[in-house]
Amino acid sequence: MRKYTYTRNHWKVRQDRGNPDHCEDCGKTGKEWRYEWANLTGNYEDTNDYKMLCRPCHNKFDNLVNNFKSKNHISPDRKKYLREWRLRNIVERRKKEKEKSKRQYQSKRIQAIIKSAKEKIQ
Repeated sequence: MRKYTYTRNHWKVRQDRGNPDHCEDCGKTGKEWRYEWANLTGNYEDTNDYKMLCRPCHNKFDNLVNNFKSKNHISPDRKKYLREWRLRNIVERRKKEKEKSKRQYQSKRIQAIIKSAKEKIQ
């Protein structure tokens, strides 16, 4: 099967499914917004693998799936740094969540001890 360009694939979607006229995420309609076909999984040749989105929702979607064109222009060192930074943040967040959970458990345990001591006194 022949691979087509990004532009050719989007043209094919417009041919098969028409021009996008509303946003399937936020429900916007009307001429004052720009609507685009957003690819869902990276399979650009499948015309059913696209969703109609307004420009703001398309940008949010691209951020979620790391589908920026500019990501190809990031240096390997910068990519490595960003990957390590994300991992550090994930590890730190998990540590904080564990500590918080532990504190909550200890707090509940202390409250239960206090409650049972008060009941014994009465």
